[in-house]
Parts: sequence; structure tokens; C-alpha cells
Amino acid sequence: MTTKANLYVDQGVDYLISLDLFTNDGQEFFADDKTFYCDVKKVFSETKSFSMEARVVTTDEFTNNLELFISTETTRNVAPGKYTYDVLMVSSNGGVSKILEGLMTIIPTNTLIGANT
Repeated sequence: MTTKANLYVDQGVDYLISLDLFTNDGQEFFADDKTFYCDVKKVFSETKSFSMEARVVTTDEFTNNLELFISTETTRNVAPGKYTYDVLMVSSNGGVSKILEGLMTIIPTNTLIGANT
């Protein structure tokens, strides 16, 4: 079953969220042999507005962390409002699973550093 989560992203700043991944029975999920994709759209029927970078973080202690990242340059150029997103996981055998989905709200920021205002 896909997990649902709503995200709130400030316009014009870096956004990073780290997700700890676990199996359905609560065991550590090893994601180092998986590839992740995340597209964001205004509504499901439109072309993508932008993508979040999805990267697996491997440390000495954990190999089950997934980071979703949006750069300042990307958030600066996205209109405030509500968007939809999902995260797909592709296994080494080619299987595709949706692991996360929800709404993303881009919140306006008054101070935009480095932007032409």
C-alpha cells in the first residue's frame, strides 16, 4: 500500500526531506539496489512541473534512507499553490512500485535571494 504524505515547500529555498524506509513487517529496508523517481504536477493530467531529486543515502549505520531534494533554483521558479507528487521505486529486476504520494503545497516567500525582483 502506498504511503500518503502532504509536503509543504517554501518558494525560493532548498527543500530536503529524509525518509527512513522499512518493510511492511517493520524490518530495515535496503534501498541501495533500487532507483527512485519523483515528478510533481499541478494536476495528474498535466505534464510534469518539475522533478524532485530522489537519492539513497548510505552511511555506516543505515542504507535505508531516501532523500527527496528540490533546489533553490527550482522552487524559485515554481508558482505558489497546490501540486501532486508521487515517488516510484524501480527494483533491480525491473519491478515498479509507488511508495509515496500526496499533495505538495508551494508556499510563497517574501524574500527571494538572488532572484530578479
